[in-house]
Amino acid sequence: MRYFGDTDFKNDGSIVMRINKKKSKKKGSGEVLDSIVHEEMHVRHPRMYERTIKKKTTASIGRMGRKQKSKYYSRFT
Repeated sequence: MRYFGDTDFKNDGSIVMRINKKKSKKKGSGEVLDSIVHEEMHVRHPRMYERTIKKKTTASIGRMGRKQKSKYYSRFT
């Protein structure tokens, strides 16, 4: 995978979200969380522009506490 993450909306209505752990870990653990939240934003708001998704991801992570961040990590490990 070329990117940090990817969200694929299938024709049958299912959604596949992938996180490139190898690429994200090279940049640091903050990148893994950023990728997870970013891709989840795509799932919640499929028509939102990429630029807006990036801003909302940064704001969302800034409001998260340690427990909430831990919950996100536990979903993908």
